[in-house]
Amino acid sequence: MSDSLPRRPLAAVDLGSNSFRLLLAEIDQSSAGPQLRILDQIKEAVRLGAGLDRQFELSEEARQRALQALGRFAERLEGLELEAFRAVATNTFRVAHNIGSFLKEASAVLGRPIEVVAGREEARLIYLGAAHSLPLDHQLRLVVDIGGGSTECIIGVDEQPRRRESLQIGCVALTQQFFSSGKLTRAAMRKARLHCGEQLAAHVHGFKRLGWQYAVGTSGTAKALLALVSANFGHTAITREGLSLLEDLCVAAGHVDALADLPGLRVDRQPVIAGGLAAMQSVFDEFGIEAMGYCDSALREGILYDLLGRELGADQREITISHLVERYRMDDQHGRQVAEVACQLLRELKGSRQGGAAPDAGQTVAAQAESDAASSGQGAGVPGYGRPTPSGCKPESLIWAARIREIGSFIAHDNAHRHGAYILANADLPGFSAMEQQELSLFVLAQSGGLKKVRALEPTMAQWQQILCLRLAVILQRRRDGRETPITIRALPGGPEAGWVIALPAAWAEQHPLTDQSLRQEIEEWGRVGVFRDVSYVLLDGEQPGE
Repeated sequence: MSDSLPRRPLAAVDLGSNSFRLLLAEIDQSSAGPQLRILDQIKEAVRLGAGLDRQFELSEEARQRALQALGRFAERLEGLELEAFRAVATNTFRVAHNIGSFLKEASAVLGRPIEVVAGREEARLIYLGAAHSLPLDHQLRLVVDIGGGSTECIIGVDEQPRRRESLQIGCVALTQQFFSSGKLTRAAMRKARLHCGEQLAAHVHGFKRLGWQYAVGTSGTAKALLALVSANFGHTAITREGLSLLEDLCVAAGHVDALADLPGLRVDRQPVIAGGLAAMQSVFDEFGIEAMGYCDSALREGILYDLLGRELGADQREITISHLVERYRMDDQHGRQVAEVACQLLRELKGSRQGGAAPDAGQTVAAQAESDAASSGQGAGVPGYGRPTPSGCKPESLIWAARIREIGSFIAHDNAHRHGAYILANADLPGFSAMEQQELSLFVLAQSGGLKKVRALEPTMAQWQQILCLRLAVILQRRRDGRETPITIRALPGGPEAGWVIALPAAWAEQHPLTDQSLRQEIEEWGRVGVFRDVSYVLLDGEQPGE
C-alpha cells in the first residue's frame, strides 16, 4: 500500500428507502489506482419507504425497524478505528415531513452523524461508485439506479458524470401505489408504467441529445431483474424481451405471494419486485433501450471513493467551491483573506476557552489581549484549510462560505447576502450534503446585516461562533488589501453562551475610525440579539468604547 493511502478502514452507510447497508473496506494500491478491498458488509431490508403514509409521515413501525438496523450497525462499528466514515440518507429522508426528530434519534443510535443528500448528489455518488467498477473505455454510458423511493439516471465518461437526474420513481413507492393489495394485473402494470413515463418524459430529451454507447443498471432492482431473466430465460443481460416475459409471469401468477417459487427471486425482493419491474420497463421504453448490463458497485462504494478523495486532497466540495468562484466571477484572493482572518479568530476564541478562565475586568482583559497578541503570531496564516483547530473544530464550511460570500452580488449588490443564501440553498452543489449546503447558505446570509433573521433559523452554538468570526473578518477585510489587523478575541468564563471580548490597540483604532465604528455597531447588534450573555469591545489602553 502506498504511504499516502489511508491505512485504517473506511466505512460507508447507505440508508436507502428499501435497504440499509454498511460497507467496511480498506484501500489497496494497484496499477489502475486505489481500489477498495471489502472487509465486511451488512444489509438490512428495512423498507423504510413503505412506512410513509399519504401525508408523507413516517410510521412508528418503520422508525423502529430502522433504529433496530442502525443498532446492529453500531455494534459492528464499535471499537473500530476508522480513517473516515460517512452515513448517507436518501429519498425517504428527503421527503418525510417528520424526519427531523427521527434523524437525531437515528444518529444517536448509530453513534455517528447521518447526512441527508439531495437527489442529484446521490446520483453523483452512484456514478462515482459504478465508474470504479466499469472499464475506462472513454465511451459515454448511461447508468440507471432504481432504488426504493427514487431513480437516478446519469450519463458519464469514465469517472466524470456529464448529466445527472433524480426522479421520484422507486420500487417501494410504486408497489405501495399500484400493487398495495398484492394483486398483479396487466392493468396495474400498465398504470405503473405510465406513471413512471410521465416522470421520465421531461428529462429524456436532454439525455438523448447527449447520447450514450451503452446502458448499465446498478443496485438491488437491476440485480434482481438480471437474476430473474437469467434464471428463467437464460439471458446474460437485462433485455426488453426478458422484462416483457417477466411481466407475463407476474400477471400469470396473479398475486405477489404466488411468486415465492419463481426461480431467481430472493425473499427480500419479492414484496417490491412488481414496482421495480414497472420502473425498469418504463426506463427501457422512454430511453429506447434494448439491453442493459449490470454493475455491482453504486452508492455505498461511491461514498467510500468520495471519502478517499477527501483524504487524498481531491475533495469534490473544494472543486465545487472553486467552480462557483470562477462561474460567478468572485474575488478569490479577497475571499481567502476573509477566510484566513475568520479562522484565526475562531482559533483564538476556541483556544482561549481551552486555555483557562478569561479575565473579568476591562483593564485585565486589555492586558491579557496585549499578551495574546504578542504570543499568538498574528498574521501567521491558517495552517491548511480543513485541519482541526485546537478545539478539534474543522471549519471547512466557514472557509468555503468566506470564499463565496459575495456570490449574491451576481444578482444585485443590494441584499447580496440574501441573494447569495438563496442561491446556495437551491443550487446543485456536487459533493455537499443537504445539511452542509444549508450551513453554507446560513453563513452567507449571516455575514452582514441584522442578526434577527439568523436567529429565526436556530443555529447551533458552534455555528454562532463561526458566524461571529466571519462577520468580524468581513469588517476587518473591508479594504481588500490583505492588511493585518492587531485584533484579539477571548472567550469569557462560563461556557460558550457566556460571551466574548474583542480588543484593539487604542492608537490603531484611532487611525482607523471606519473599522472602529463598524466594530462598535457589531457589538450593539450582538447585544440586541442576545445569543451570548456578555459581549464587549475594549481598547488596549483600557478605554471602553462607548463609555
